[in-house]
Amino acid sequence: MVTVLAIDTSQGACSAALLEGDVVRAHAFEVLGRGHAERLVPMVQDVMAAAGRGFSDLDLIGVTVGPGTFTGVRIGLAAARGFALAQGLPVAGVTSTEVVAEAVALAPEGDDLPPRLAVIHDARRGEVYIQLFERDDPEAPPHPSGDPEVVGCEHVTEYLPAGALAVAGTGVGLVGAAIAAANPEAVILTGFEYPDARYVAR
Repeated sequence: MVTVLAIDTSQGACSAALLEGDVVRAHAFEVLGRGHAERLVPMVQDVMAAAGRGFSDLDLIGVTVGPGTFTGVRIGLAAARGFALAQGLPVAGVTSTEVVAEAVALAPEGDDLPPRLAVIHDARRGEVYIQLFERDDPEAPPHPSGDPEVVGCEHVTEYLPAGALAVAGTGVGLVGAAIAAANPEAVILTGFEYPDARYVAR
């Protein structure tokens, strides 16, 4: 069984989780906006203590690598590398869009949602990151049908495919209403805005 410390600071939240296999032993999540650098290390220490594990028990560090804010992604990567170097551990990177897609797929309502998912994150300056996912097999994680792309908010409805589509991510507040108006089959999800570290190592 692989023991993983997972962290995310890529968007406006900060989270950490200790996983053994698929079991989340401890987890912390906060919407911060700012202050990720100051909050992350104490959060990791709290999670490790809550799980009753030390850094010597870890096999892997998992971290989100974007898309996200430049500062947030940099903070997470620097922390992951620091923890890894101190213990001689490997680091595995996962995109923030993959993390949200996995959270949606594992949610109780996940099986009732359309098999196609758009994860949309706020890229600021009137733009969003978009990545499309497909879920062909309910037992398998969603797989990306393309790379994340930056799209102007006013062009999002032109970019997205027609038909049944679930939509999640921090960009929902920016473009969710426009998507729903343009596509009556779109399911705009709430509660899946931010990446969460407990899904980084799944």
